[in-house]
Amino acid sequence: MSMPSQTKVPDIQYWDENWWRCHLLPRGATGCDIKYTTLGDLYAKVLGFVSARENLLRILSDDLGQVLKGPHRELALRILLGGVSQDCVKSGVMREECIPKNSMAYFYRQVLGIGLGDDLKADIDNRNRLLAKARHTLLEEAAKGFRIQHIKSEHTLMEWIIEIYNLLDYLYLRTNMRVNAEKYDVKDAQDLVNAFVDVINAAVGILPLYNPFTFFLQSLGSTPRPYLKLMYGEELFSDKTKALMERFGIKLTVKLVPDLGGELDRELAVVGHTADSVGNRVLRLLDVVYDLMYRLSRDYNLSRDELREYVTHYSSYIDRFSTEYLAYYYYHSSYATGYIEKQLDKSPLIYYLGFKLEVKASIVNISDSDGDFVKGCKTSFCENPRPRDGARLRLRLRTISYSNFLEVFSQLLFLGLARLETKDLKNGVLYVFI
Repeated sequence: MSMPSQTKVPDIQYWDENWWRCHLLPRGATGCDIKYTTLGDLYAKVLGFVSARENLLRILSDDLGQVLKGPHRELALRILLGGVSQDCVKSGVMREECIPKNSMAYFYRQVLGIGLGDDLKADIDNRNRLLAKARHTLLEEAAKGFRIQHIKSEHTLMEWIIEIYNLLDYLYLRTNMRVNAEKYDVKDAQDLVNAFVDVINAAVGILPLYNPFTFFLQSLGSTPRPYLKLMYGEELFSDKTKALMERFGIKLTVKLVPDLGGELDRELAVVGHTADSVGNRVLRLLDVVYDLMYRLSRDYNLSRDELREYVTHYSSYIDRFSTEYLAYYYYHSSYATGYIEKQLDKSPLIYYLGFKLEVKASIVNISDSDGDFVKGCKTSFCENPRPRDGARLRLRLRTISYSNFLEVFSQLLFLGLARLETKDLKNGVLYVFI
């Protein structure tokens, strides 16, 4: 298939089967010459990391008293007590603050989800019991009855890695492609930490700011068909391209129409990935990676806030949109202000505003979506002038033509700076990142 002459985005070759194949294989695969991280790279590292972690748990899963008498004694002690406050160890009392963030024990407990209990509370309780018993007998004797195990908690970063693993596993099952796991040999506690860092680096590499393949899939999330044709060419919607993409699990559907009927509804529609498609799973994968990077940047200083980096990179588009179409609205009720401030504290990851859309006969009615408040606004519009507490951003546009809607939002939707979630072809919620 020849290259569409209208394509305006470099490094995207959706018409080429080999382009798809190479992005799902690790770099260096036969017939592939990709210089940046692929989904195959990430999958190989995640497979290897998860396998190495399971092997570690297997060799340490015996009674802890027996483990401490065997060849893995030092490994077990570094995992449980590496960097822990010696004052706490000597006193026989273990609290959360006894395990500093820069310690090996903290990393295994809070990041890798490995400790002495099946949840974080049970883990700290068992550490207390172990240290209390160790004050009166040998550590090997005190350790009898305890086991090193997986900590099940949404507060450990391992839960994000497990979701990444599950999403990629689904993707490769759907595409019938095989990737061999990276091999990680864990002989020391630091080895699994290094494997985790490998996974993180690969996860960053598949984000749209650095990766044309995921940028392309993101741009198909919810974008008007006319704008996709403008950027990628008519060939994107040809039968040949449709068949090729569906072989790799990418299937598009109509999400919003102008309500004009017939061919106009098809040609002017907002299109996006079907709910059960590989494309939709990739969008979820990107969200999970963004959440993971935020936690790593906030709690461990191990990464940048990558969503902020992406939004900042394209902030000129958001600034222009914000200046023209957004305004601050202030609540005067002390109850309302307090409620808003309470909402703002709930999640540090809310970078967006939500608006309800209703389309009737090519007219788009826009209203506020309850519960979507500004938090961590990243653009100059939000910083200068700085809004007062209790301020809420609102869209100036309330009733606009469908064609005007396309003019205002097409670019933001294409760049992933806005997302459209629909209940049916004429109603939905538009989220705009700020």
